[in-house]
Amino acid sequence: MFHVGFEFVVLQARLVQLVQLQEAHIRRVGQARPMLRLGAAVGRRLTLSPRADGLSASSRAVAERDLLMLAGGTGLAPLKSIVEQVAAEGGRRRVHLYLGARTERDLYDLKGMSHLAYECPWLRIVPTVSDDPHAQDVAIGSVVDVALQHDSWLNHEIFVCGSEAMVMGSVNTLVQRGVTPDQIRYESFQRPVE
Repeated sequence: MFHVGFEFVVLQARLVQLVQLQEAHIRRVGQARPMLRLGAAVGRRLTLSPRADGLSASSRAVAERDLLMLAGGTGLAPLKSIVEQVAAEGGRRRVHLYLGARTERDLYDLKGMSHLAYECPWLRIVPTVSDDPHAQDVAIGSVVDVALQHDSWLNHEIFVCGSEAMVMGSVNTLVQRGVTPDQIRYESFQRPVE
């Protein structure tokens, strides 16, 4: 098992498609690239597991609340695993996922998430861009501002994942608008080291 130098999330098998599919979203941080290159080889078994402090819907005391998710870029990866966790539990909670990026071209895995939303009627995806005045078929604005235009989210469990600036800005805005801090779980990441 290895965790040093990179972040990852392994997604559960997509039950809605009834296929055995495993995905790993790996984001390079620091010395991850050499570690991954040394650890990965044809025929070699790799064991990946989520970080001990990672986001999880089942770790919350209020497991019956509907979910609001705010994802910035590849911050979608941990939230996507929670969406698939909700699917594995029967889709009893509604999930509202606001997928944010600076430009429409930067929307991470929009096609895959749209397909998942088609398969799961309890899942709503709202693509959002902040810096693309020519974008079409997406909401314009910061991911948190767009979400707050649709609801106050006071009765939801909230997950936020993305860059440090996006996450802290979103959490602060939500709290200023009346969301209690205990409703919010978040995770941020720094830009990869080149």
